[in-house]
Amino acid sequence: MDVSDRHRRFKRLLVLIPVLAVAIILVAVLLPRNPIAVIEVVDAGGKPIPGATVKPYALRPKPAGGQSGHYVWTKDRHDVSPEPVVTNEAGIVNVPYPMFVVERVETGKITVSIKHPEYISDTRDIVVSTSPPRGAPWRVLMNFIINRTDGEAGATQTNRIVLKRGELVILKPSETLESVTELYAQTSSEGWHDNDFWDRSQPGVVVSRKHAPGVHTVRLIGLNEDNELMFSETLNITIKHCVTNSVSLALKPSRTVRGKLSEDVPRPVVNGRVVVNIVPAGRTSRDPILRWHAWTSVNDDGSFEMPSLPAGDLEVIALCNGFISVDGPGQRQSSVIRYPQKHTIGANDLDIVIDMEPTARLEVTVFDDNGRLLEGARVSTWPNVCWHNYGSTIFCSSIYKSVDLLRQPHEDQDDFLGDIPAGFFGISDANGVAVLSNVPARQTSFAVEHKDYVLPKFGIGGAAARRQASMVLEPGALTRTTVVLEPRDKDPQRHY
Repeated sequence: MDVSDRHRRFKRLLVLIPVLAVAIILVAVLLPRNPIAVIEVVDAGGKPIPGATVKPYALRPKPAGGQSGHYVWTKDRHDVSPEPVVTNEAGIVNVPYPMFVVERVETGKITVSIKHPEYISDTRDIVVSTSPPRGAPWRVLMNFIINRTDGEAGATQTNRIVLKRGELVILKPSETLESVTELYAQTSSEGWHDNDFWDRSQPGVVVSRKHAPGVHTVRLIGLNEDNELMFSETLNITIKHCVTNSVSLALKPSRTVRGKLSEDVPRPVVNGRVVVNIVPAGRTSRDPILRWHAWTSVNDDGSFEMPSLPAGDLEVIALCNGFISVDGPGQRQSSVIRYPQKHTIGANDLDIVIDMEPTARLEVTVFDDNGRLLEGARVSTWPNVCWHNYGSTIFCSSIYKSVDLLRQPHEDQDDFLGDIPAGFFGISDANGVAVLSNVPARQTSFAVEHKDYVLPKFGIGGAAARRQASMVLEPGALTRTTVVLEPRDKDPQRHY
């Protein structure tokens, strides 16, 4: 940059200072509490698509101050509910979103899914604000304004999303089986469980127009007259553009997994549950993932049975009062992440024993900042399980079956999120005591939430600041600890 350029930018800066001051005042007075993202949905030719459903479900903070992460957007945690909205005749939809991701950490992006019966479903992160968050240094503010005048920064006012039409895919059995009464299909493509993804109206075939060209993993599933599932092999197919992609697959009988919890667990077993995930045998991290998920309760004698499962690489976890499944072999121990035990379902049914170990019990007494016992505080832990080294969920909380997604299609999976095991959290009573009765002993921290109070932050600001408390648990033992909360508005999390 030469001297004349520096002088020109300096003069521009002098002019912008009073403008900036007025703008800050106007923003503070006029900015709506909950801003709106304007989204336009069009086809590949730029033509508006009316009737597309845009469903927001997650938030990302502005990256300033070291903030990061992907936050679930829920109606009970945010002052704007993430309701689905439908595009108008111009393909436009307005999506209100919360100004803050958490406390005073400002929203920079929202994550939405976009679905239409005639187009391929999509998921996008929408940039909703690039302005510096409140409290940003003056230099950051001035650079932002100068860059905007130079056309170098700022999110567009309307966010455009282009949906593409899918290719025709037909799946059918390689031979007619009189015993098969219903046909379903599963694919690695997003949204395979949606109401409009598969057309099953024609006998003997399932049809979809929701696949993009490229490699996809597919599986055909049949239900016979005895209400038993049959599965084809999983097949990687290359879906081509502007042709009918027809695939025939042989249906084979399903498998049954039977087993029991190890003898470490006293009988009768109380509140036992077993959860499994199955992927095609030999799958690598580069392959499109096709999961089959199932769960069952455990009998008093520690036994369980899961019928109608496909062949493949099985991962299994279990939980009951006082015990949790041991980590599978070869995994690094973590205070939060646990790993399933592994088996292979081949040509025959499978019998297994799930190795178990004791959990711990935690009692937390909660006080407010004036030393008074606090009722109604939720104390929680979040042990996760990592399935097939790809993604994690709260341990033993995914209480749904893939077959239910097939037989009872939903526009989203809200009804299949499952429930967090009761022993992972507790609510403080009139004595301020919250009991967590079944916590994995490796867990080293917990959180406390109350409508009026929060844990003090620890860390050095930005992304390092957390509201958690530490603990040391012993397998099979009771640990007692106390926490003191502070008013919510005393020291909220911010970018700066």
